Amino acid sequence: MAERVHGFASSRASEAAIYEAFDFGPSKRFDLREAQKEVAQLRQPKKFIRPILHRPFDQRYVFFHPSLVWSMSRPMADQMEGEGHLALVATRQVTRPQFEHAFVSRNMIEIKACSHDRNTQIFPLFLHARSGGLALSGGASANISPSSLAQFAVSLNLTSKTQQRDVLKPVSIFNYAYAVLYSPAYRLRYFEFLQKRVPQNSLPRE
Repeated sequence: MAERVHGFASSRASEAAIYEAFDFGPSKRFDLREAQKEVAQLRQPKKFIRPILHRPFDQRYVFFHPSLVWSMSRPMADQMEGEGHLALVATRQVTRPQFEHAFVSRNMIEIKACSHDRNTQIFPLFLHARSGGLALSGGASANISPSSLAQFAVSLNLTSKTQQRDVLKPVSIFNYAYAVLYSPAYRLRYFEFLQKRVPQNSLPRE
């Protein structure tokens, strides 16, 4: 990837030849020569090379720099920058006769990571502190609303703060949510809902 980025920045071929060589096309929002100039001026271009989930178990790499990538999903992609991240990914709709469009990723995702014909949504377990949420150490927050935690506490009869803190850990809730999405009973019971909307979890019992 680093060699490919260098080749793009240093190429003096025609624009048509560059588009063909690097397998992308022109856009009204994109100035090819200006992009080459910006990339060539980067002191550490390698730091913009990031892993991306292309399809389940198919990790690839992308040069994620604003000179070449223009996307409304950049804020969410930035949430998955670096190491130690974890996210549920799922589709909003299903066109197949069964639901099987849920996965886990530690990196940013390609828009059709879970489906060939429907966009994939990503739900990070943790958000950077600037995004709000429940304050945690390390400058991050759990992407779980206080109302959801309260519902879990009631459903599990967790009456004390100590119980809630010990049981309702972010990773535990994440694991539960993923297990539910892979439950045959859940997929069968809520299939009509899953065909039209983003999956929602049912509350656990004691």
